[in-house]
Amino acid sequence: MKNYLILFIAIFGVPAMGISGCASTRLDLTENEAIKVERVPAKGYYISRAFVYRDGDEIIIGGWIKRRNTSSSSKGHVDMAIFGPEGELIQQISTNYMPRIIPRKGRRASVFEVHLSGIPDRSTVRIAYHRSMTSRSHSIFDCGANKARI
Repeated sequence: MKNYLILFIAIFGVPAMGISGCASTRLDLTENEAIKVERVPAKGYYISRAFVYRDGDEIIIGGWIKRRNTSSSSKGHVDMAIFGPEGELIQQISTNYMPRIIPRKGRRASVFEVHLSGIPDRSTVRIAYHRSMTSRSHSIFDCGANKARI
């Protein structure tokens, strides 16, 4: 019986301790309202979840994008505009989502995520789906007509 207990601890206990030791230090900035997130409505699409985390010195902005119906095309990208505490535009960026074709049904979604160097507290991150026919291979870019700035 003692050998089984040792085997059980070796198989389940040691990996569990290793996983908990490598737990992320991510801090959800929207939970304590240090950063506010606004989602810009788009015809046929919606940002179903959006988040802003601090992980060390890095800010991670991301979320899920879904289709409202099955007949819409899913060629586009996600635009983000970051406004400072006084409402001034700090940065605007665009990013692709994966998979590039937004799933049509159910709980599935495409995901997007960008890593930035920093955002001042009390800033607002505005996120918008931008339907466009151009496809870019870069993960972060400036599309030139950012829909989140509006």
